[in-house]
Amino acid sequence: MSAPTLPGTPPTRVDGTSPSSFALGRTAALAIASITIREGARAKLPLAWAFLALGLWGLQTFVGALALIDGETVVLSIVAPIARLLAVLVTAVFVIAPLSRELADRGTDIVFAAPIARGWWVLGRLTGHSLLALGSAAAATLPLLLVASPDAVLPWGMSLALECVLVAGLAVLVTISLVRLPLSLLAVLAIYACARSIGVIQMLGDASEGGGWTTGLIDLLALLMPRLDLNARTAWLLSEGIGLPDLLPGLAQTLLYGLLIAIAASLDIERRRA
Repeated sequence: MSAPTLPGTPPTRVDGTSPSSFALGRTAALAIASITIREGARAKLPLAWAFLALGLWGLQTFVGALALIDGETVVLSIVAPIARLLAVLVTAVFVIAPLSRELADRGTDIVFAAPIARGWWVLGRLTGHSLLALGSAAAATLPLLLVASPDAVLPWGMSLALECVLVAGLAVLVTISLVRLPLSLLAVLAIYACARSIGVIQMLGDASEGGGWTTGLIDLLALLMPRLDLNARTAWLLSEGIGLPDLLPGLAQTLLYGLLIAIAASLDIERRRA
């Protein structure tokens, strides 16, 4: 009996030869990414984006009505951090929920029985969830165009998109390891909070007297964690705009940690499903 094939996997050629393993894996990854995107649409993710954008617009209107002086600065100072957090939360929930259900119900067994490396499944999942994460970032960014200039909002939104992509990858890795939805979501949010505040924690550790091993531990943690505090800074929205060099650290760490996450997730899924 032949092994099952993934939808979209190219069949044997007419001349009797089979496609290369790379071609099979690439096609499988694209098929899984497409399935992941359709899965997000069925889970009403676009509706969540609409509610996110409308909610932020309403919050902007409410805060703007209360601000007596310097309204735009007050609105951006309050709404931008909330928009960033909600975008990350929507990204994490809509990655963890379907993935944890699929792993718990062993819905991946037919995919893993196909003659392709399981790392391609991870790559397909990461690609699909990363594209959906861009939508979450866009939904959180668009309402800010009503308050701040496009020159400031667009770089901020690009930086938030990089952050959401990194959170999506982290959510995939954590869910593969923990499977359960509540535990996975709690772990992702805890890691995100630490990555967002690690710069402040490091400054407090350096400022404290007699830190000793605690300061060393904080420095080690800062070396291992992505510096998400470098992404989507509220101060960017209050300025006239930022330059490309300000976006490079976020892009570099997204590429670096994204690669590490993909490798770790592939190894973990191979270990768990061996």
